[in-house]
Amino acid sequence: MLSILKVKKTILNNKYLFFVWMGALVIRFLGIDHGYPYIFNVDEPALVRSTLGLNFTPIIDHFDWPHFNYYFNYLFYFVFIKARGVVQVLNMRSFLENPFPILWNDPYVFYFISRIISAVLGSLTVVPVYLLARSIFPSKVTSLISAVFLGLIPFHVFLSHYALQDVNLLFWVSWAVWFMYKSVKSNEVRYYALSGLFLGFAAGTKYNGLMFGLLLPLFYLESLIHFKFDFKKSQFSRFIKYSLIASVVSVGVFLLTSPSIIAEWDVFWSNKNGRGFLWQLHENLAVLPFSMYLPKLKSVIFALKTDLSPALFYLILLGIVNAIFWRCTVKSRKNVNWLRPLAVMLIFYVLYTSRYSRSISHYFVPIYGISAVLSAGIFELKIIGKLKYLILLIVIVFMLTRVFDIDRKFVNVDTRTRALAYYSKVDRDKNKVYYRGEVFKLGLIINNLEMYKYEGPEAMNPGDIAILDSQAENRTDLLLLEAIHDRNALGQNLYVYKKLNVENVIFWFPDE
Repeated sequence: MLSILKVKKTILNNKYLFFVWMGALVIRFLGIDHGYPYIFNVDEPALVRSTLGLNFTPIIDHFDWPHFNYYFNYLFYFVFIKARGVVQVLNMRSFLENPFPILWNDPYVFYFISRIISAVLGSLTVVPVYLLARSIFPSKVTSLISAVFLGLIPFHVFLSHYALQDVNLLFWVSWAVWFMYKSVKSNEVRYYALSGLFLGFAAGTKYNGLMFGLLLPLFYLESLIHFKFDFKKSQFSRFIKYSLIASVVSVGVFLLTSPSIIAEWDVFWSNKNGRGFLWQLHENLAVLPFSMYLPKLKSVIFALKTDLSPALFYLILLGIVNAIFWRCTVKSRKNVNWLRPLAVMLIFYVLYTSRYSRSISHYFVPIYGISAVLSAGIFELKIIGKLKYLILLIVIVFMLTRVFDIDRKFVNVDTRTRALAYYSKVDRDKNKVYYRGEVFKLGLIINNLEMYKYEGPEAMNPGDIAILDSQAENRTDLLLLEAIHDRNALGQNLYVYKKLNVENVIFWFPDE
């Protein structure tokens, strides 16, 4: 009872943040069952299949990613499996299966559970972002703006609909950054330990989470610069000692959440294709030659502009300039410029990660939290005055427009799901289903679909179905059942044909 009252009091004291979180959660839940009953994202099976494998052994024998997220997801799988078993023992399956058929649709239901986890953690990331901003900015409104920006980042909303690693990584990174700030600000050992705990969770989700440990010395260096390096030796010794504690906790948590590193060390420290950490480091993350670096960096920046939305992107650039040159009036210039370490970390992360040949959009998700805080700093500038309301309105409208378009595509039925409705109706003992195009190439394996590559209507028998990514040649023995267009839907344009028995087709020519 006391805990419920405490939660209620916390919500009432932070009701605007609660509304921001609820809004962020809703836009991530819309269309979260996309593709049902099929899976089309090629990266989701890597998480779900490894997690389901824990039913048979706690050891994971591949290290392309560390393993914390597998164990974390498995906790929810385990509870679900046990709860579903209880329902079946109580003979209530038919009662629940009719309104909720997804609950007994294996393995899709586990993808669905992991998507829910991703959406919940993605929306909850507004909390540590808000806490960090609230500690830096004097205005509660500015702190809420940072949370709103994080909640509306289009690519983050998009990824939160999938069972992937990156959204969860940002959640742990954001808490680690918050506790690193608190560590230096308060100089209390408990915050150092907590920063190590969450940094360990981040590194246990994806290896690059460890990079954000750089913010701890950056925060401390900023405090030294502010006080013109006038510090006591005992204070510096305490920072070193507490930082070592944070490091030990971080490494310990990383190893505890990825115990297979020790059990399968020979696999971990190897170049085994798709399994070894060295393979991930040297092959999958191959470093570009310098001659290709600047063009790659340019493409990364353009991609970030699209992923974040152009309006927020330009606001972040202004926020970086504001942080580095310390023009803002955050609490007053007498206080430490805590924004500058965030700006330095963001710049370093972008420059460093752009070195990789595969530095694609989701690699940059971990900087979204500090980006939201930096962009919100602009609204502390006195120089913009009442223009800040117009700027805020423009940025939010642009972001909401993109988010609405993303959610609309997730809510509408995927073009591939619509096409596969014909697959489910075919008696495959008598007829075959053919496909053409990359759209089903990996989907066949993921969903165990029995389809054949389309070689032309000559190879088809009457009654066979062909799902094609472009229109087939005009023939009397091919009947177009449906042209499925990708307007406002995931997937691509698809055309479904049925092979006819031309001997039974009656051609009628009217009198001239």
